[in-house]
Amino acid sequence: MKSIILSAAFSVLTFGVGLAMIYFILFDHVNSQTRTLLKRGLQETILQVSALPIESRRTQVLRIFADFIRPDLLDGYRTTVELMDMNVDPLAIRIRMSVVATNYLFPISVSSDETIVEVEP
Repeated sequence: MKSIILSAAFSVLTFGVGLAMIYFILFDHVNSQTRTLLKRGLQETILQVSALPIESRRTQVLRIFADFIRPDLLDGYRTTVELMDMNVDPLAIRIRMSVVATNYLFPISVSSDETIVEVEP
């Protein structure tokens, strides 16, 4: 009887550790993808926005950023993009990107913000 209880407890412990490892790996993957996508999106956005006239830069930033990141968004996650601040000349953009899981098994929420500043050569 004692061995049955110990083996059941060991099975539950192993299952719990396995779920915790899956959650950690999934969180790390979502966090890495979010940060990489945000950085790449900001780099592309500042390149395209710097070619625009100064008076139309502010209105085009989020559209350009959203168009760039849309193909690479993670399935099963809701993504929110917020323009936190922007300076038109010299060009500086600060964007926050939040990713929230839509499934209930692993409720993951990642938020990241980055700033990029245009540097004249």
